[in-house]
Amino acid sequence: MPNNNAQLGASSEIEMANGTTVPLLITWGLLLRMSALDKDLYKRFSKLVTTGIAKDVLSAVTIVYCGYLCAYVSENGGTDGSLTEDEFAANLPNDINVVTNAAMELIAPKAAKAFKERSKAEQDS
Repeated sequence: MPNNNAQLGASSEIEMANGTTVPLLITWGLLLRMSALDKDLYKRFSKLVTTGIAKDVLSAVTIVYCGYLCAYVSENGGTDGSLTEDEFAANLPNDINVVTNAAMELIAPKAAKAFKERSKAEQDS
């Protein structure tokens, strides 16, 4: 079933385990470049966005990595010097909610905002 909440053109950031913050960005133009630079990553990202990410916990890592790589390409013109997917995953924070929320902010920002508001309301009560 297609993910009808998916949107593109979102940016965010994530704080890595070592305390550094990296930008995340997904746009149509950058995905087009990504499809040429890393066909496998693009295919996995595309499948996750169109079928939904709830079936596999690592799908959030794939989406966030794609956002990282797109932002990196946007800033540097290519992937030279970027983290590999394994290096990126090894440096992600251990909090699954942080990674999942970062993925949601990239592909479903409205749903991510609602999720944050519900979580905050539950913590406050």
